[in-house]
Amino acid sequence: MTLEEKKLHDKEISDKYLLRDEDITKEEYDSLSIQDMCVLLNNARWFLNSEDYVSDSDKSDGLKSRMSKMHRVLIEKIVEAPVVYSVIDTATGYPFITEIEDSIWIFSEEEYANLCVEHYREESRVFRVKEIKREQLLSFLTRAFYTNGVGGIFVDNGQVGCFIKRDYILKAPDYSNVPEKEIPVTNPGLMRAYMKFIQERQWNVKYQERRKVLQKLENDLMRELPKAKLLIPTKGAPESLDAKDIRFGANANVILPMYEDNLGQRALPAFTDWDQFNAVYAGDEYHAWTMDFPAVAKILYEENGFDCIVVNLKSRPLTITRDVLSRLVEVVGTLW
Repeated sequence: MTLEEKKLHDKEISDKYLLRDEDITKEEYDSLSIQDMCVLLNNARWFLNSEDYVSDSDKSDGLKSRMSKMHRVLIEKIVEAPVVYSVIDTATGYPFITEIEDSIWIFSEEEYANLCVEHYREESRVFRVKEIKREQLLSFLTRAFYTNGVGGIFVDNGQVGCFIKRDYILKAPDYSNVPEKEIPVTNPGLMRAYMKFIQERQWNVKYQERRKVLQKLENDLMRELPKAKLLIPTKGAPESLDAKDIRFGANANVILPMYEDNLGQRALPAFTDWDQFNAVYAGDEYHAWTMDFPAVAKILYEENGFDCIVVNLKSRPLTITRDVLSRLVEVVGTLW
């Protein structure tokens, strides 16, 4: 479909389904694509802000009700689609996080995703298309939303796009009746801040406000670090031992692994969630202690043979040195 043909098609479906009083039937909804639904929702919002609707509350309320139905149908079509596509930023290995409420892109057609990659290649972004089959989508989105802190999805960027908040697609897990020790460890705020910082820092481009933008993103990351709970691999201590009773140094009652990074630094591995931990230590003799970030930082601060902490060493690792800790204190104040 050429651009002119698409414009004509979009106008036809908008005139047919929005300029009438009757609801869209199930059969009509079935005939509409994901992109069609984005077109209808965007044009309905335009109508809603026009004088005819602003001045007529009954008319406005009727359109809002129909838009709610359209929104639900759009989500159903995305979830039930045989395949959709996302775009991975090769700088992070994760879906690119946009400025639109920290959303990621989902595309209804591979062509749309490829056009997006080509467009951003001209701006020196290096992206690749990821195919997501229907049976993979909910687990992909669950991890994006509630492990990595993504705020929602933006559908068909570059066409007629539509943003959907994550809560409309997947409700957050409810742990209100789960004992604290049994709640899975996740750090969505930290992961989101880190991915946004890395995808900007690795972008090979210059612009006037770049230093200021990077400074803000780094500060956002620094503010998230003290809130983090990390999984630390240990062995030698009984699992009944409370984390606060773990000792390091000369009177240590646990053994910590030591990983040498590509700079020859002696690193303590740490992980933001169980998938990251199990990518390295699944079936290993080490088991994980959940520790607040300040306690982990103290291991490094008091030396204990380590030069740095490496977070998520099997994905895009975050390296925390003593210099980083000093920078962190400048941003957030004392850690202990």
